[in-house]
Amino acid sequence: MRPFLQNISPLAVLNGALWLFSAFFFFFFLLNPPIYTLHLSQEGVLLEIWPNLDFKTYRWVIIATALLLPVCSAVLHYLRTSRAEHEHPSGQERLLSVLSPLGLLPLGVIPLFLADMLDPFIRTNLTLLIGLGAIALFLTRLITPWLNAQRSNTRRGLGLRAVLLLVGSTTFYIFAGIYFSGIAGEHVGDEGHYIIQAQSLYEDRNLDLRNNIFDIFGSEFVEERGLGFFHIAPNSKEPHWYSWHPYGLSLLIAPFWEWGTTGRHLVLGLISGLGLTGLYLVCRRIGAGNPSSLLVVLSLGTSVFWAVYSFRALPEVLGGTLLIWTFWAIIAQKDRPWTTLLIAALCCGFMPFAQTRFIPMSLMGIGLYGLFGLLGDETLRRKISRLSIFSLLCALAYGLYLALQTSMFTGASSYPISDVLFSYPMGAWATLASERGLVQLFPVLFWLFGAMLAWFVMDPKHRLLCLGLALTFLACLLTSNTYHGYTGGSSLPGRYLVAVVPLLFPAAAIVLERSGSFGRFWFLFLSLFSTLLLAATFFHLPDIGRGFILPLHSLTSMPLLHGLFFPHATITLPMTPEAIWTTVYVIVGFFATTSILFLEKRSRAIAIGSAVLILTIGVFSAQERGRPWVNYPLFLHAIPQEQVDFVTVREPLEHRLPWHLPVNVANLHAFTGQREAREDMVHRVARSNDHAAGMMGFGHYQQVFPGEFFVEFVLDAQGAPTREPLATLDITTDEGRKTLAREVVGPTNGPRVFALDVHVNDYLLLEPRVEFHGFGEVRLSEIVICERLPHGPDPTPNLTFKNAPMEAIRQILPAYLFRIDLASISHSPRIPCIPPEHFAPDTGGS
Repeated sequence: MRPFLQNISPLAVLNGALWLFSAFFFFFFLLNPPIYTLHLSQEGVLLEIWPNLDFKTYRWVIIATALLLPVCSAVLHYLRTSRAEHEHPSGQERLLSVLSPLGLLPLGVIPLFLADMLDPFIRTNLTLLIGLGAIALFLTRLITPWLNAQRSNTRRGLGLRAVLLLVGSTTFYIFAGIYFSGIAGEHVGDEGHYIIQAQSLYEDRNLDLRNNIFDIFGSEFVEERGLGFFHIAPNSKEPHWYSWHPYGLSLLIAPFWEWGTTGRHLVLGLISGLGLTGLYLVCRRIGAGNPSSLLVVLSLGTSVFWAVYSFRALPEVLGGTLLIWTFWAIIAQKDRPWTTLLIAALCCGFMPFAQTRFIPMSLMGIGLYGLFGLLGDETLRRKISRLSIFSLLCALAYGLYLALQTSMFTGASSYPISDVLFSYPMGAWATLASERGLVQLFPVLFWLFGAMLAWFVMDPKHRLLCLGLALTFLACLLTSNTYHGYTGGSSLPGRYLVAVVPLLFPAAAIVLERSGSFGRFWFLFLSLFSTLLLAATFFHLPDIGRGFILPLHSLTSMPLLHGLFFPHATITLPMTPEAIWTTVYVIVGFFATTSILFLEKRSRAIAIGSAVLILTIGVFSAQERGRPWVNYPLFLHAIPQEQVDFVTVREPLEHRLPWHLPVNVANLHAFTGQREAREDMVHRVARSNDHAAGMMGFGHYQQVFPGEFFVEFVLDAQGAPTREPLATLDITTDEGRKTLAREVVGPTNGPRVFALDVHVNDYLLLEPRVEFHGFGEVRLSEIVICERLPHGPDPTPNLTFKNAPMEAIRQILPAYLFRIDLASISHSPRIPCIPPEHFAPDTGGS
């Protein structure tokens, strides 16, 4: 170590420090964005929020720094490498080579500072592509020595690594799942149907859900919604109510029911951890080395696709785990014939109980186990006896399944399979390519398909296994996704492929070892996108909540992610131009990635050109979709700032209309009077014959900003015989302790509009109040808070706030932005508040 440190040159130290600073520079501004921008319409209404005005003032200095950092890094790298290589230790050179891609990261900061000048699609995705590209290149150089040096034939420490992987992944999914359910809710979509079956199994020791449903929802709600709402199979044998969802997962959860959410996630986490551990062991069994096997496991395990399904009470990850271990048994039966027999029989036999859709994959597993067993090295007599026992165990499992189904349902099935199988063949393609398809969340699927083909060509020894894996994937694709419910309901895209996607990764582990640097880079680049989506979903989960089922839809409403790369369309018949471009993108993605794997060592230019072609068509397809709709109240709520220095709304219209906000009269608190409906409106009414004097309306707070305002009260007051005042109108703040404006309503007849002027010097919560004096009748129908724009022929079109608390911005802007957005899109005229000077004088006032 000491000779290594003594031989480090000053240029190397400076170069390495500059690269590390470049990474810090990028991540600092990524985590502390200089500006948040939101385009509210195609016409260009733009909201700018600058958390720190110094960023706005010195933006060009920082942009120049972002440009200079890569240049300085490149110059230092040239000066260092231009010297004789033998002057520097090889370890030092390898370390600096690994760090060098970090020098590109500052370029990703530039779009962040130009967010108010760039289209959101350009700004978001330039930062995304630069960041992911630099990190993928960094990781490629980091792992390449291990991938090149690994010795695939050694199994030393395999068991220990498998145990550590099982413990680590299970622990992660347990705690992450508990957090996920705590934020997003106990269940979404079909999860509740599996959970209630687990409850019935634990409490009643049966699967009849009649009493459970009545206890939870009540008879009136059940009769109103009908049995279809609760997914009760219409062919359940009377008098029982059985769910049409299979109960295999519920059987596993039921013993831990008393532990609540924690118990459920113990089971779900263990299932997912067993699946990833099995995948690792399958990769090692077919000859992949330890680094590549762990890399593909991380690619799957950190993807939003696998992770989110590992947090939810759905059977798909269970099916994937059973199928992974089935293929481990198929491969390992040569060394462990009887152990694999029991594991394969258990997995294949339990798949139908976990989900009826898993039967084709179960049959594929049974057939492949028998085929590989027949082709093994055992004696014929041993083969026949062992495979006969295996067949008998599988037959017993299927017989038990059929007996239970027959006892529960008329016709032995919870739903008519013939009505859904191949009823919508386009669903098989849409589950890959559409906005509810897998590629949009999991683009590494391009690489996985190419790797399967490359593995088949380059590895004759495992061609039969490769073919078996591919056919099992196709069996799922063509049986579970060829009907209109291919989306899987309220769930993450690609739900029905979760069970078979892990089968594509063993090929990836083998091909990663044999790929060149660009092929490995492209694998990491595509994998990191899905990992980024998981991280972004976790970070914004408190804001998006149950919206996690469509991450790209939800995340485009989040700061920094407006316009996130999303090149997918709804696949329709007949297909729209948008859907056609999506289809082109996915097809080109598959074939171009395959060409990278086959041709990258012959021509780096072809490999790079193929990747650029995929991204180019994807960008064009995404632009065809147009700008995604943004939930701007959610956008504002997700900004992690307590106070901002500068906020402005740049409106493209010639003049802007004043900000105004109606107060919901029906929601006012009151000590006297009553609510009363008239002309489709809810009024507040106080009458001297029925009600005592007191507050008839208060307690509704509205956030306002520094400026001039007036508050309109629409009253219908009927005077008493005396000349006593009828009511007092107040504009207060600080929970009524400070009065900003007041007007006393004298004896009058008929509806009138009273406007109270208010000058606001700070960000305040205004509270309009109406006090009834106990005389006559006072009917309050409307209260509206209106901004008074500065006088002049050309008032500024911008609405600007400075040094505003974020909570104030969140309350003020949504009402104002809603008016701008609607007007800009529909071009409809907007009616401002009527200024007080147009009102007739109040002759009855005090």
